[in-house]
Amino acid sequence: MNATAKNRVKKTLSIIGDVVLVMFIIFVIVLTATALSIRSGNVAHVFGYTIRSIQSDSMALYEDGELVENGFCEGDIVICKMMDENSEYQVGDAILFKMPILRRSDGSYRECGPTEVSDEDIFVIHGVARVEESYGVKRYYTQGLTNPTEDANVKYSNEIIAKYNGVRLAGLGHVVDFLQTQVGFFLCIILPCLLLVLFQGYRVVSNVIAYNRDKAIADATAAAEAELTEERKRQIAEEYLRQQAALNSSEPNAEAPEKSEDSVGSHAQNEDMNN
Repeated sequence: MNATAKNRVKKTLSIIGDVVLVMFIIFVIVLTATALSIRSGNVAHVFGYTIRSIQSDSMALYEDGELVENGFCEGDIVICKMMDENSEYQVGDAILFKMPILRRSDGSYRECGPTEVSDEDIFVIHGVARVEESYGVKRYYTQGLTNPTEDANVKYSNEIIAKYNGVRLAGLGHVVDFLQTQVGFFLCIILPCLLLVLFQGYRVVSNVIAYNRDKAIADATAAAEAELTEERKRQIAEEYLRQQAALNSSEPNAEAPEKSEDSVGSHAQNEDMNN
């Protein structure tokens, strides 16, 4: 594999790694928001949708071995669309609302009646069993699909938070439940984030080292080329000096014959005078 192909493969793997990294960050953010919203009692939502972890099998009704419409199981993650206080609902819709409860000594709970004082409120998704209307105001009676009776408290539109849209992720709710523990939050959120920071730091250091190496190579190459040029200039200068020296050394040899001719002429004149 040549250098161009290696660089192309390296670039492709880098892009894939960045995409996976972004997806992981989004996944962590969504799970963190979901876990913290359950812990704090608030409803976190993104783009008008909220993710809920199912804590009971009150909606796990099966027919012919398949879950009925708007059914889901304990441990599932479901996606609900946030609704406003003027929304209306039909029988069969699964809606999200707050249910007042009373805690028992063993940790279990039951729904608090209309005349009782609740210990706390929990989020529940139950189906609309029937709808009544009087003086233009609709009252919604809810019931778990597997529960024998309706819920004790009537719901009004302004008390309904969201409606289940039929999207569920089977078993993923256990992950959210695990995230609510200290160990789970550390292993699934804190530790991956630390590893992510270390990985990004490694990439930065590697890029700096690679940049410095490439720069050093480029500087060395430029210096070598400059040195080679100076050497060539020196050679040219030396060659020129040699040529000049050769020319200078050849000039006396050229004048010698002229002087001998003058000598011959002068000698001849002397002889004529003597005669």
